[in-house]
Amino acid sequence: MPYKDASSSMSKIKTFVANVVATAELGQTIELRRLVNVPGFLYDSAIYYCAYLEDNKTKGKISIFSSGKMIRIGREIVGRRKHV
Repeated sequence: MPYKDASSSMSKIKTFVANVVATAELGQTIELRRLVNVPGFLYDSAIYYCAYLEDNKTKGKISIFSSGKMIRIGREIVGRRKHV
């Protein structure tokens, strides 16, 4: 049986980026309590193990840990979805 090119049937499938998860490391420790008065940051040591930064442009959230590690979770703006 001859080989059928899968790319012809795959071209009908549309995909897009709707949710993004990224990690980063600052390479230094962070004193989370210093972020309490910075606009956009949420931190309460009795509740959270990290500080949260709300990102209103992309409806995302960045978690910042005292170790300097960060996790960004959020979705792209609906009008800015990039088809891949």
